[in-house]
Amino acid sequence: MKIFWSILLVLFVTLETYCQVASSKALAIQTASVLYFISGIFIAILPLIKISPLPSKGEDARIIRQFHLILYATFLVLLMPYAYEWAVKLFERFAVHYKVADMLPVIQIMGQRFLNGESIYELVHFWEGTEPIYLPAMWLPFVPSNYLEIDIRWTSMIALLIGLFFIVFIGKKGRFNFKSLLILIPLYLLINGLLHTKSVLIYLSEEPIVILYYLFLAFALAKKRIYLIAIALSLCLMSRFSLAFWFLMYMSYLFFFENRKLAFQIGGLVGGICLFLLVSTGALWQLDVILNLPTIYIDHLMENEWKFHGFSTTNLGLVKFVSFERIPFFNRLFFLLNLAIPIVCLWCFWKFKDKINQAFFAICSLKLCLVFFYNFLIMPFSYLFYTNTFLSIAILSWYLKEDF
Repeated sequence: MKIFWSILLVLFVTLETYCQVASSKALAIQTASVLYFISGIFIAILPLIKISPLPSKGEDARIIRQFHLILYATFLVLLMPYAYEWAVKLFERFAVHYKVADMLPVIQIMGQRFLNGESIYELVHFWEGTEPIYLPAMWLPFVPSNYLEIDIRWTSMIALLIGLFFIVFIGKKGRFNFKSLLILIPLYLLINGLLHTKSVLIYLSEEPIVILYYLFLAFALAKKRIYLIAIALSLCLMSRFSLAFWFLMYMSYLFFFENRKLAFQIGGLVGGICLFLLVSTGALWQLDVILNLPTIYIDHLMENEWKFHGFSTTNLGLVKFVSFERIPFFNRLFFLLNLAIPIVCLWCFWKFKDKINQAFFAICSLKLCLVFFYNFLIMPFSYLFYTNTFLSIAILSWYLKEDF
């Protein structure tokens, strides 16, 4: 029975990945947006279907698992020099400049201020003054690049390579089997897309850091290690707020359905790590600006209709199906859904916990929350969706390795 659900999951993850990397010439963006959204929902639901456990395998499977491990390691090793050569050419072609995109230049300035012992969240002098809006875990990983005086986008490359490690070795015991090789299908599509058509993720954005954090969180949830989960949660929360409502739901889930002591341990560790990062970097006194960003974004968008028609009709996301005048309503719907989906997930677990695969509840509920978060953004830039897509491949890798 598992083989049926596994094949379905592979198909939906592959479809979602294809929609992420396909050019508008290959697939109409309206079609891609709908298929991407539907695929994400199925990816969040399929691993939760409870099935009969498979018979345990004997020691004769050890050689096969070792073979797959060697195959994965070879894949990663061979990818590194090719990725290096490709990145060098890409970085030479596209410079880091605020007139192209100000995300990385702002992060670079924040990192340099940190090294110089200066106030990190002072105005950056782009566009007659720009507020640094990045939480500590977003810009701190780029500090070593500043210190070494190398292109900060090498941090993004390293983040993606480490993320691939988490995808490959996810699972409670890191089991390898023939089915687990199927993750190479969406992985190939994703890597090929990044190399040839969608390189903006690397040379323009800071998003590989967020991708790494979410893959680390998936890895930690699979391993069920308290400290890993707490660190991963902290890094996710201190990079983007997209995790906030799910985090509250996850704490409630641990408290009511798992272990109250565990909930307090993880909650305390996350609170301590986040507070340390906020206070030590000065971000705590910038939170009002960061929390007010949604209002700033929608005001800016409503004053620049041309931007809406520019990115909404060329990127994923469902906002393209809404008229410009309905953007404020769509934005309210975005917040309502992001509040409601975690609550619905918790209610479904309480109601049907005996009928679902509980090992995957946390990661699948996170996936569902991200599906609605990214697909209902009013400014759905293409590079933002990669976190959601990479997480799907991690879920697939974990699911294919489990013997249930």
